[in-house]
Amino acid sequence: MHKNIRGHKILVLDPITIDARLKKLDSIKGDIEAAVEAVTEIQRDARLSKEKTESLQKEIIALKADKEAADAMLQVPRDSVVKFLGAAISNDRRQGRIEGVLIGLLTGALSSWIIWLLTTPPAAK
Repeated sequence: MHKNIRGHKILVLDPITIDARLKKLDSIKGDIEAAVEAVTEIQRDARLSKEKTESLQKEIIALKADKEAADAMLQVPRDSVVKFLGAAISNDRRQGRIEGVLIGLLTGALSSWIIWLLTTPPAAK
């Protein structure tokens, strides 16, 4: 509400209007504080997610390196296998074949077990 005093317009507020505006400002202030809390919580969650992601990426890199090392260890030199099997066959073909099958089964099971150890999470073991 405006009043004219000596030719000047002066804004005059009644106490009821001022109280209503103060209540609205308090309400707005509360809303802003709640929004700031929500943003802070979202930032904290984002940081935690980022840390978990980085940790998992490091684990993946370590597991890939372990897998490559296991693959390299399982690569038996071809000449050694040929010499071993050749000696077995020269003694007795049947015995050599049986030994070959057993060695194949044993190395297959061993390699599967090593890969399982390297790729299975600790909780599942």
